[in-house]
Amino acid sequence: MSWLVLCLFFSVVVAQRWPTSIPIAVRAPHFNSYIPLGAHQIPTNDQTHTNWPIHWKDERVRCVGTVGVKRLDGNYSAKLFGGVNVEEIPAATLKEFALTPTRSILTVEVGPVEATVTFLNPIEPNDLVLQSFPFMYMYCNVSVTDGREHSVRLYTDVCVEWLSSADAAQQLTWNFTKAESMLYHTVWLSNPSPMSYDESAMAEDSFLWFASSNTNNNTTYKSGAWPICRKRFTDYGYLDNALDTDYRAVDEGGGWPVYAFAQDLGNISSTSDTAVWALGLTRDPLVPFKTSKRKPHYTTKYTNVAQAMSEFLSGFEDTKNRAIALDNSLINAARNVSNEYADLVSIGARLTLGALDFTTAQDEHENDTMAFMAVSDDSRVNAVHTIFASFPALLRLNTTWAGYLLRPLDIGNTTWPELEYAGLDLGTLYPTISIQKPSSQYSIESTGDMLILVWAQARVSGDATYLSNYVRTFPSGRRAHGNNTPSNSITFSRNGQTTFDLDGNGIRNANLALKGVLGVKCMSLIAGAVGLQNDQKQYSDSADSMYNSWKQQAFQGGHILSAYSSPSSWGLIYSLFYDKMLHLDVVNEEVYNAQDAFYESQIVDNNVATFGVAFDSTVGTDVSAPWNMITAGATNNTKVRDRLITQVRAKMYANGTSGASVFPAMYGSNSTVSDDKHSAR
Repeated sequence: MSWLVLCLFFSVVVAQRWPTSIPIAVRAPHFNSYIPLGAHQIPTNDQTHTNWPIHWKDERVRCVGTVGVKRLDGNYSAKLFGGVNVEEIPAATLKEFALTPTRSILTVEVGPVEATVTFLNPIEPNDLVLQSFPFMYMYCNVSVTDGREHSVRLYTDVCVEWLSSADAAQQLTWNFTKAESMLYHTVWLSNPSPMSYDESAMAEDSFLWFASSNTNNNTTYKSGAWPICRKRFTDYGYLDNALDTDYRAVDEGGGWPVYAFAQDLGNISSTSDTAVWALGLTRDPLVPFKTSKRKPHYTTKYTNVAQAMSEFLSGFEDTKNRAIALDNSLINAARNVSNEYADLVSIGARLTLGALDFTTAQDEHENDTMAFMAVSDDSRVNAVHTIFASFPALLRLNTTWAGYLLRPLDIGNTTWPELEYAGLDLGTLYPTISIQKPSSQYSIESTGDMLILVWAQARVSGDATYLSNYVRTFPSGRRAHGNNTPSNSITFSRNGQTTFDLDGNGIRNANLALKGVLGVKCMSLIAGAVGLQNDQKQYSDSADSMYNSWKQQAFQGGHILSAYSSPSSWGLIYSLFYDKMLHLDVVNEEVYNAQDAFYESQIVDNNVATFGVAFDSTVGTDVSAPWNMITAGATNNTKVRDRLITQVRAKMYANGTSGASVFPAMYGSNSTVSDDKHSAR
């Protein structure tokens, strides 16, 4: 799904490593696309249509992109990006590529004319209305390098596959509007399925919006079958403002419908004005939760999409400046660690926010903001372990947003008041939320995670208000009690019965057990923050006792075991990260120092894995990119930290064979593609 095709039909004049995919539009669970580079470390002229941009889960790699064409001096055209269906046009030359947390920037050259095309997905930490608006920019700047004057015109279109990739027989309807300050195409399915995704995880109730500013009367437009629209531009250098009203299915009518703009930049002797387009994919409502259907948060300000889109386009310069400032802040901070880490931050920021929908209640008078996260592996909703991995990024950007993500989980946990633990998620098959009764199998992990996350949000934000509400609404049956229980147990119950213990017949994985211990410590701090001093001491004493028992069983042979029963087992003890980040001081320095030395011997000295370390030696060679990165954040050993980061970065930039996953979160330690488990978003 995407635009300005980036089929990447150009000559490459720079030796540069490329990521497995180039993010184009990454703004919401239903609105994201990437250009997969497949087997190519860099794009080359021999690539085929398989490099059209794709939706993150559309493994068939169908054409869901746009074509960009640049016309020079009235009689010469070149493929700016892509254009596989206009074969007679020569290709431009790709000179440079850059990736930042908010932008993918590509610079191409056609003779003496150079064009820089930027795909900007804004991250707006200070404005949730703007952050929740599922729109992005594409903008282009043109300059000349020979000091002469050249005439330059641009073309771009979007394809109907933004709306339906799995079923090409879906009927479509579209419209074109000429407003005072902008021109825009709108496309939608004639028979949408509300709050439903198809087998490719594409929303079946979306509206596609494609807009161009209309301030200089230098923009022409057209809709219709792709061969007609694209040939019109290549023949004449402008469009005829004709609109196709033969509404039909995706695959009918002599070519899939596209919706196009052409822009005349005039005669350029140095640098052109910036050409700007806006692309969006909206849904309303977004998710059903409890008894209501929740709306996009931006509707708290805007009564309709056209109004919001107009302000979005007119606010481009300010948005771009904010994006550049944020990019510089994040990248400079990351480079204090390493350049490889900066590369991963540039990839990860958009992926994290692109998985979120910020919502509000249907009642416009009720201020009820919640965030919902769609997890890529099986469309799980607000999966606690994924939030656990994403939380550091969210806390860095906006601590309040982190709270919005926890709130529906808090409410969901009250669905089963008799249970003695927190649930793992809000169900599956996003956006249809169906809260299922959680299994007790993961009670230690999910409850420990929740207590850690709630305290993390409160501690970093400094806001105890949400904490107080949490304590009141989080049933006492799910609070971690230590009364009258063995010192190595965590009880999540109303009646004092032990749900799981950390040894015996209970949980025997050291990493997950440590989560439970840290959860009890966080409950102590939560209790203290809301004035429950007796509870604070009780939980603190229990955490100390549980930690001593944990250390006795888990810390053997100079390192932390993965499984208590296996002296040779080991893995990434990523739970240490929150002990360190939140200054919980549960784990003592002896354990940290010994674990760092062990990591160095296994990860740095042996260097057996190419793309990261398996998170648990007892369960195979699967690598989790998030757990590798969080472990890197927990270690005091810079050699270990840098090796973990370098290995994950190598995977993100490894183009093995055609069909590589879009930034996989789980994969084999020495593989490139074949055993990628899940794509990240």
